[in-house]
Amino acid sequence: MVPWPTEIARLAEHGYQVLERALAFAPRVAALLDRAEELLARADALVSSIEATDRRAQTVVARAEATVKTTDVVVGEATRLTDQLTPIVAASAPALRRLAPLLAPLADAVTADDVAAVVKLINDLPDIVSKLDRDILPVIDTLGTVAPDLRDLLDVSRDLNEILGALPGVGRAKRRIEEQQDSDDAVREYRAEEEPQPGPNRGGNSNR
Repeated sequence: MVPWPTEIARLAEHGYQVLERALAFAPRVAALLDRAEELLARADALVSSIEATDRRAQTVVARAEATVKTTDVVVGEATRLTDQLTPIVAASAPALRRLAPLLAPLADAVTADDVAAVVKLINDLPDIVSKLDRDILPVIDTLGTVAPDLRDLLDVSRDLNEILGALPGVGRAKRRIEEQQDSDDAVREYRAEEEPQPGPNRGGNSNR
């Protein structure tokens, strides 16, 4: 059956309207496609960020596990030391309680200068020991060999005094010399009492 011209015209008009609607939807479809691409890009970036966060989280977890292991080792060592020290502290507690009344006055009497002096003495001990070994101990070791010589010298001096005392006129001269020596000794003792000799300088600024 051949359609009438009016029907053909109506169908053509309807097709034209459909085409106009399709063309009107084309920009919207293009915009939707652009939005879809943008959303996909954002989704990719979000996935990458999540993966990076997951990697960082794994690193943090690994460090935390290492820290926990180290803490376990430290706690174990502290526990072992505590177990060792507990009997010592328990055994020392009675003695410490008895010493407490004695230590309190000592703590009140000790000053910062005292502590500094003790520290300086400890620092000077190597030098003191070195001087003892180098200068004093060799002299002490030689005293054993000097003593017989001193005894012989005293014996000779006694014999010489006896011989001189037997000579005419020498006895009076000897007595005057002895009196003069006694007078000089008395003057020296008096001066020593009035003007005590200063002690040796053991400070750190001594000239060597």
